[in-house]
Amino acid sequence: LVIPRGGGLRAPRLTLFTGRDGDDAAELCPPGTLTALDAHVVARYDDAADLPRREFADVLTGRVRRPSRGAHERLSGVLRRYPGCSLAVGPSGDHEVAVLRGGASVRTRSAPRRSRLGPDLWPDVHGSFLYCWTTAGFPLRDLVRSVLIVGRLGSFGDRPHLEATGRVLVTAVDDGAATWRAAS
Repeated sequence: LVIPRGGGLRAPRLTLFTGRDGDDAAELCPPGTLTALDAHVVARYDDAADLPRREFADVLTGRVRRPSRGAHERLSGVLRRYPGCSLAVGPSGDHEVAVLRGGASVRTRSAPRRSRLGPDLWPDVHGSFLYCWTTAGFPLRDLVRSVLIVGRLGSFGDRPHLEATGRVLVTAVDDGAATWRAAS
């Protein structure tokens, strides 16, 4: 859930993700106008089982724990190896970093790392979220002025509700022209 606090966006945006088999999230979708519908491929660059899907993946993710170089350089290298990919995501200390084709990058931090609802969902959906955000035409810089709430869509009786696992803070967006940093 993206709640804007300035910038070009005025209304909140809810992004829903389903798995490979299109689980129940679409059935629980709250009423409202559907802005966009997308299907894209996410693969892991650090898992040999995903090797065949890397060539046509839109988003590449990984969890390299002890990188030999900086996150931006490492993820830019991933994009060079897979020219069909739109963005690559990975950890950098206590942040997640995404590098988009063209050089823009986004640094985020989610809290808490674990909640009563289970593990932090952000590392798994970070790349998909940014892919959907940019393909919908929304500017990256609007994210530093927004509140991002990550969670699972569940049901309470016959009504959908969001079970929040935590808030994501976009700490910096470098879109080539300028670096936008979150004010906290």
